Amino acid sequence: MMRKRGIGGPMMQNVGGACAKSVGNSFDENSPISKTVPDVVGLSLADATLSIEAAGLTLGSVAGSVDPVASQDPTDGTRVTSGTPVDLTMSAP
Repeated sequence: MMRKRGIGGPMMQNVGGACAKSVGNSFDENSPISKTVPDVVGLSLADATLSIEAAGLTLGSVAGSVDPVASQDPTDGTRVTSGTPVDLTMSAP
């Protein structure tokens, strides 16, 4: 990962040959490193994991062990950078 800053310009981040403009702590939503968190509430842990990984994200912490997923953080539709962990809370027994 290489970062460049032009004089008085925004920070640029080069990821996999693509360059994305950083604005504060967030990235341009049209950047190839910007991903949308999928809705995994109601899915089994196995299916939620597949959906999260297919979106270019990673499974974060998992609280509980009973399917289905009761809640997630960040919530579905949130724009995040590639590889962001998605934490899950499973249903109560």
